[in-house]
Amino acid sequence: MNHEMMVDKRMDMPAEQYYDTLFVQEGITRAEFLRTFNWYTGHPQEMKAVYEEVLAALQQRADSIVR
Repeated sequence: MNHEMMVDKRMDMPAEQYYDTLFVQEGITRAEFLRTFNWYTGHPQEMKAVYEEVLAALQQRADSIVR
């Protein structure tokens, strides 16, 4: 799996502050995120399954917008 994330660039705040704000909005801590991220990187088949579910959900959203 590629560990690179694509995120809209925010030029109005430093990256660390951006991620801290994101974690607060999502109701998680940096430690929780890292623990989960590290688990999935060690279990690529489970990561692939989640990734495929997310892609399918995004495709459904895109399809509903087009209609």
